[in-house]
Amino acid sequence: MRTCDIDVAQDVWVYEPHTHKNEHHGHPRKIAIGPKAQAILTPFLKPNNPESFVFSPREAAEEVKAERRKNRKTPMTPSQRKRTPKPAPKRKPGEQYTKNAYRWAIVRACDKAKVPRWHPHQLRHNCATKLRRLYGLDGAVAVLGHKIGIVTEIYAEQHFQKAIDIMREIG
Repeated sequence: MRTCDIDVAQDVWVYEPHTHKNEHHGHPRKIAIGPKAQAILTPFLKPNNPESFVFSPREAAEEVKAERRKNRKTPMTPSQRKRTPKPAPKRKPGEQYTKNAYRWAIVRACDKAKVPRWHPHQLRHNCATKLRRLYGLDGAVAVLGHKIGIVTEIYAEQHFQKAIDIMREIG
């Protein structure tokens, strides 16, 4: 997700990924972002650098290191200052989270917190279940961007309008 991919002109923002899995079929992908999600997302947006990714593992790692340096209780010795980073670390943070990097971040966090591991798709499944219960199958299809059979552009717009209405209500 990049700041430039999010249209913030309306009360419900519209995120159009610069690339997605069905673009080669000519399917558009629009994701409605309601007020609750906007409140969470706003501090991460980068209006000064809209082409960069909103969530960057490299930037997150740099922030963690900076926080550790700031909170050091004792000064570093000269020999510690001269240390250089590993020449070829096993994991080097990238500019964006991939689906695997996101999944492994969750696995490591679960292990560290000593809670059962879970998978990112469980979030989408849980959301789909809740949407279907509250807004019916049509509402779930609209928000999740699924296609049932051959859907014309007219129906896609109607579905997306329903997604905007739902996200306006639930955030």
